[in-house]
Amino acid sequence: MIDVGRKPQFKNVISLTPLVDVIFMLIIFFLFGGTITLPDPYEIDLPTVAIDEITPPSTVVVDVSGFGELALNGEASSRESLQRQVSTWLIESPDLEVIVRADAAATTGDLLATLRVLSTAGVVSLRLATRSVATSS
Repeated sequence: MIDVGRKPQFKNVISLTPLVDVIFMLIIFFLFGGTITLPDPYEIDLPTVAIDEITPPSTVVVDVSGFGELALNGEASSRESLQRQVSTWLIESPDLEVIVRADAAATTGDLLATLRVLSTAGVVSLRLATRSVATSS
């Protein structure tokens, strides 16, 4: 006879295999993704040397704010000091790359005044940084 009223019993077993796989993948990711540096065998106190000449940067970034304020490589600057510093760097490194980043709220007059200062300093080629916007067609 067949017993129809009896329901089959299933054991609710939670498999830990996927969890263990994820943990191992994370361990492997962090082992290979991170950098392992060996500690120095002993502390080294490097001597200081006075340098008369500072190595000029290969790229100069000039920021023009919406209020007409200038910054040279992230530090506030006046037009006169901008001209002095850039002309000094151009003497030492004629292939100096100059990038001008003007705020969208900056006036054309402020931007042109900055470009005049850079031209007076001896800059013959510069790049004007812009943000590209995706156009919908």
